[in-house]
Amino acid sequence: MDEGFARAEGEGDLSLAWWRDAHLRYFDPYVRAKFGRPLAPDEPMVLERFTIVWPPALADK
Repeated sequence: MDEGFARAEGEGDLSLAWWRDAHLRYFDPYVRAKFGRPLAPDEPMVLERFTIVWPPALADK
């Protein structure tokens, strides 16, 4: 996870710090309910980027 990914997501102030804080607050209740423990700040995550290819009018250029 880097500043570029946080900026590309386009939320908050676009910083990595904001992204980490927002996602930690969002996912922590789920992890606590499902696994009985808090979400660790260094928890492994799978992050993906997508490229829009269809319809052509909306395609990433």
